Amino acid sequence: DVSKAKEMAAIETEKFQNMVSSIGADTIQAIATAGPEMQVKLLQSLGLKSTLITDGSSPINLFSTAQGLIGALQQPTYE
Repeated sequence: DVSKAKEMAAIETEKFQNMVSSIGADTIQAIATAGPEMQVKLLQSLGLKSTLITDGSSPINLFSTAQGLIGALQQPTYE
């Protein structure tokens, strides 16, 4: 149902906007410039399970990224 999808998208958009406005630009900048270990701690404290932070200057190949995630979930084969 298209109207339900639009309604859910509006809810998620509002949720994201509220989170960003409550966090503030300084905190978002701190997360972006922090080292990997600190980024994990900061993002976990926000309740985020996964995220992708980029400055937008380099393209991201989401196909290879997804393949890496899927590959990590596959069971090892024994010969």
